[in-house]
Amino acid sequence: GDWLKDIKRTAKRLRGYGDFWQHMLVAQGAVDLAIDAIGLEPYDIAAMIPIVEAAGGRLVDRRGEVNWRGDTAITSAPGLTDKIVHGLRSHR
Repeated sequence: GDWLKDIKRTAKRLRGYGDFWQHMLVAQGAVDLAIDAIGLEPYDIAAMIPIVEAAGGRLVDRRGEVNWRGDTAITSAPGLTDKIVHGLRSHR
């Protein structure tokens, strides 16, 4: 929604990496936030959850819930996780 567009407008730098790779960059600590807005399948998401969580980040859907069955993946670095989840849940 508009809240995610605001994040995009205020980001210092935007890059398009595509699918799995951008979320691995979040786990690595090279990227703070990665968004796959829609169109994913469970097999696209399930394996990323333990990788991102082991790195201290979080993977949620567009409602702010951990959901490997959804069609959205938003990963965030440890310092942003609470802010991203709060924003997603309050802007439903």
